Amino acid sequence: MRKRHSIDILFSLSLFTVFVICAFLVLLFQTGSYRSIIAQGEQTERQHTPLAYVRAKIRSADEDGGIRVTKLENTTAIELRNHKEKTVTYIYAYEGKLCELYMSEEVEPMLRAGTALFDVRDFEAVMQNSLLHVSLHDLQGKAGSIVVEVKSE
Repeated sequence: MRKRHSIDILFSLSLFTVFVICAFLVLLFQTGSYRSIIAQGEQTERQHTPLAYVRAKIRSADEDGGIRVTKLENTTAIELRNHKEKTVTYIYAYEGKLCELYMSEEVEPMLRAGTALFDVRDFEAVMQNSLLHVSLHDLQGKAGSIVVEVKSE
């Protein structure tokens, strides 16, 4: 009878050990999934958020002649004019940042005066007919782009 009792204990300990090993393996695999989800979220933040911001700014300024691509200090910039308020907003890349400069039409723009919004490696904007092509590379070199139809042109 004593022998049977020790077999029951040994079986219970073995079963518990198998359970602990399986639980550990599940946690190990889930850690990899969690890291993948976090990396994907960071990629979205680095790339899609700046493009969504630019798209929203372009659409909000889409009035008669309010959008064009221009050069500021040898840097390509999107110029968004508000004719009613006589203000201009420039969106451009400067020193590794996507920047926005909001100012009066009468003031001469300076790139260093803009507000840094997002980290980018480069930024490009090209207007072809009524389509504005905007592309950027994040700091890891991943490219992203949007095409916005300018309705007011």
